Amino acid sequence: MKLNNKFMHITIHRGINQIGGCITEIATNKTRILIDLGQNLPDGEGQVVDDFADSAVIDALTKNVDAIFYTHYHGDHVGLFHLVPERITQYIGAVAKQVAYRKHQQLSYNPERKQHSEKEMRIINSMKTYKADDPVTIGDIKVIPYFVNHSAYDSYMFLIEADGKRVLHTGDFRDHGYLGKGLLPTIEKYILPTGKIDFLITEGTML
Repeated sequence: MKLNNKFMHITIHRGINQIGGCITEIATNKTRILIDLGQNLPDGEGQVVDDFADSAVIDALTKNVDAIFYTHYHGDHVGLFHLVPERITQYIGAVAKQVAYRKHQQLSYNPERKQHSEKEMRIINSMKTYKADDPVTIGDIKVIPYFVNHSAYDSYMFLIEADGKRVLHTGDFRDHGYLGKGLLPTIEKYILPTGKIDFLITEGTML
């Protein structure tokens, strides 16, 4: 699906009619970023079927992409990171980066997976990190991370500003528990006072 105005372009490459495997593109005439590059979740038999899990497909998808931002470390949001061309900078939370690294470090102890896991570890090491409330500017797109509560620690939603428009991408979140109850106050206190939201992209199971 594409949502277009005169300037900003929003493309949902995947995630509208399924849970997981999320890939969202936000672009101006000068800059392109992706929010998440997730792998499909396993089916009922534990098998993963994913047409995007191919280097040629990701090369085509990321052509002219300037950066990728991950909301958190779950595989259905970050799972295709190892297929991204090295020229593209990938961003993730600082603790999420450590968790992802340790996961692939453990997988590297499997002799059959050692070489592949070591490549994944090198890529994770090269990722840049962001911090809550600290804007990251890529070209003419500004991304501001805000903490959200989720089953993956160090999860974030993003406020994206470009071409006079503001997009709130919530990523995955939960609204129960004492941390989950902070979602709406965060939006009301830190995001809405700085301007209206033109587009909301939200995780469907909490819609």
